[in-house]
Amino acid sequence: MSGALALGVEVRQNEERARADWSLTAEVTEIPRRGPELALLYSGKVPTITVNTSGRVRLLAAEVRLTLQPDAGAPVSLACSPAPGEEPRVADVAVPEVAAVPEDTPSAPPGTDPSGPTAREEGPEDDVTAAPQEDEPAVSWPDECDDMPSGELDTSVSEPPPPYHFNPIPLDGVPLCAYAVGISTVRKQNGSMVINDPAGKPALMRVRGVVRSDLGGWGPEPGAEGFNQIWSLAEIHLPDARAGFLSFGYLPVSASVSFDTSDVTVLTGQPHMNDPTSAFARIVFQQSLRLHNVVVHGTPLDVGPSCRTARSFRVLLNGDPNSAENPYVNVFSGGLLTGKVTIPAFTGCGTAGALAPGTT
Repeated sequence: MSGALALGVEVRQNEERARADWSLTAEVTEIPRRGPELALLYSGKVPTITVNTSGRVRLLAAEVRLTLQPDAGAPVSLACSPAPGEEPRVADVAVPEVAAVPEDTPSAPPGTDPSGPTAREEGPEDDVTAAPQEDEPAVSWPDECDDMPSGELDTSVSEPPPPYHFNPIPLDGVPLCAYAVGISTVRKQNGSMVINDPAGKPALMRVRGVVRSDLGGWGPEPGAEGFNQIWSLAEIHLPDARAGFLSFGYLPVSASVSFDTSDVTVLTGQPHMNDPTSAFARIVFQQSLRLHNVVVHGTPLDVGPSCRTARSFRVLLNGDPNSAENPYVNVFSGGLLTGKVTIPAFTGCGTAGALAPGTT
């Protein structure tokens, strides 16, 4: 068993606040056949805390994201936060008064503070700063990563069949961002297009990771075989994609495709806890398409502003956590997902929507 742990740490000094994120890993550890329970030791480099004011510095634990990876089977992801009113203490550090700088002390280099180090340039009011170690630059996520989606999960994508009992646990969720890149092959046109092309300006997918956990068993009796499901919610506004095909096998046609995508439900689970091969991953959302900027053999074709699928369609993608080559791990680590959809007929295509549905 190995593991990865992400711990949010709140830094407090006097009236100031800052945030640090610790990423730790546990090396592969053999599970004992008997005796003490398995203990995983997590370690790793963490951000330094730099202050420029005296006073006690307190480090308090915030949310924890934990992923356990057995050497066989799917990983298990967990997330938790301190109970209301609780502030788990990580450490207390006393920062003494800084002695006055003698007059004959050489002046500090431009941009530094001779009375103490600081790592920000926003202004003197930022007395507490969480700064990365110099040999490990911090990853800078856009601000919108903290703006988690607030829609509803599509729980119809999976419910264990009876007989079963389980306890759905709603969670606050963990904010993160991801890049979702896809290749869509249109079988009728015998061609493909890249969606959210990383070579262009790919859109970030905002994720509320682990917003619900289902834990239960396959029977009413205590000790029955258990299962678990981890649900996450995501939101993405895909940029337009450009596709080119040989219509009828010889006529070059290109078009831009716009996507209208609903909230995305991400599910990982293991129906039979004693059977790692039963682990699965699913992603589901509703989507509709609009075509524009159509060019046929070099000549623009006016399809109007409303050439779109007559209705939205459901997209269900599946991932295999047990795949040796392309496993889907979880919402934090990602992986390969595949699926097939039937695109509905198009409507509103042509100048002023003159063409009937399905004629394009």
